[in-house]
Amino acid sequence: MPQQDRLHRRLRDLQAQWERLSQLLQAVQQQYDLETRGEERLRLQALLTQREAERQQVEAQMQGLEQALAGSAGPGSVAPVPPGPAVTPPLATQPVTLFYSYARADLALRDQLATHLALLQREGIIGSWYDRLIEPGTVWEPQILGRLESAEIILLLVSADFLASEYCWREEVSRAMARHQAGTARVIPILLRPADWATAPFHVLQALPSDARPVTSWPDRDAAFVDIARGIRQVAQRLRQERLAQQEAEQRAGQIDWAQASHRSPPSQQWFDGEEPRPF
Repeated sequence: MPQQDRLHRRLRDLQAQWERLSQLLQAVQQQYDLETRGEERLRLQALLTQREAERQQVEAQMQGLEQALAGSAGPGSVAPVPPGPAVTPPLATQPVTLFYSYARADLALRDQLATHLALLQREGIIGSWYDRLIEPGTVWEPQILGRLESAEIILLLVSADFLASEYCWREEVSRAMARHQAGTARVIPILLRPADWATAPFHVLQALPSDARPVTSWPDRDAAFVDIARGIRQVAQRLRQERLAQQEAEQRAGQIDWAQASHRSPPSQQWFDGEEPRPF
């Protein structure tokens, strides 16, 4: 009996927690519906996802306790509490994927740039990838090309070595520009060191840092990297806002389809004026 009393108390605590989470979800949902600022809507949507995951975990624990109280786990034993279901965040709140295309000679500068983008990654705004993340023993080229094809932002780290790299030019630049022209990725030239890139395929694109001044030409390189980080933040936030707008449009379209389907007459009642209904 003491064991059952403990289970009952625990179940009541979980029920109260479930109620609190439900009320919080309702309040956040109302705030989300009234909010018009894109970034704030993204924040609220992420909060909704987190709270819903917590509520589902509480529900799973409640089910485990109810099974134990019903005796399904056998006398004197407690049913194991199943873990909460995995919840995938909506696309609008997931990090924007970023790919570094660079020459090996510029690895140190790439690392410095990554350091300045660390806050964006910690905030969940971007998720970056470069070839040094390939695991040993893995065939490297499919990894690079696969990441290049799926990235939403492609950074071309421009220098004389980058322009001279046969692989960067033949594979990465050509594929990046094809995706940019197709509208499936945003390509940003990042000028690391002075180079003659005026006739490169990406010369028409707005580059960073500001005024197309290479990083190594700045008196303070940190200032140059901060300028780049701010530009990338702006692009990533815009892409997330576009995701959110697309997701909301799809949700509205789905609601319209559902409403139309729910008000559609059954087949046996659909006939033209003056005709008798035909059996189906």
